[in-house]
This record gives sequence, C-alpha cells and structure tokens, in this order.
Amino acid sequence: GLQQVLKREGYEVELAHDGLSVLKMLGEGDLPDLVLLDLAMPELDGEEVLRRMRADPRLRELPVLLATASAIDLDTMPRVAGFLRKPYPREVLFAMLDTLLEGGS
Repeated sequence: GLQQVLKREGYEVELAHDGLSVLKMLGEGDLPDLVLLDLAMPELDGEEVLRRMRADPRLRELPVLLATASAIDLDTMPRVAGFLRKPYPREVLFAMLDTLLEGGS
C-alpha cells in the first residue's frame, strides 16, 4: 500500500520484502537517493541490513529513513538520516522525505 501512495506523490519506488532482497537490490546498478527501511523484516532484520550497509563503502553514506513500529535502541542502532514511529500520518512521511531528499521527489 505504501508503495502506491508514494508513487501517487511522484516518487520512484522499488520494493523489497526482506532484508536479503534489500541488500541484493542495493548491490546492483545505481543507488537510490534514499532507503525507507523497516526493522521488522524476514531473512535479515532492518538493524542487520543497516549494519551491513554501513560496513560497505559504497552504501555507507546512503541516507536511510527508518520507519518502524519496533522498539529502537538508539545506543546500538547504526546511523540513519531519520526515524518515524508507526503508525504515522502520511503528511509526516512526505515532509520527512522532502526534507531528506532536499525538496525533490
């Protein structure tokens, strides 16, 4: 559902349903401008995906917006560009995306 909402707002969206797919997509071709990531995913959770991204020189600086209903331990969480706690209003998501993408979609 979120993919369609974002597309209607003019964002280009690629979807991955699990952590391994996220890393595979990021390892192929051009990098996206931003990754919107949930902590609760099958295969690899979002925290492990973040750890692997931050350990990879190619992905280290890629902005990540963490949007999750899961509890977040800021002391152990790898660096992200922003956090959203589910459920969140769409307007808050769009504002955060605009800020992180510097007004572009």
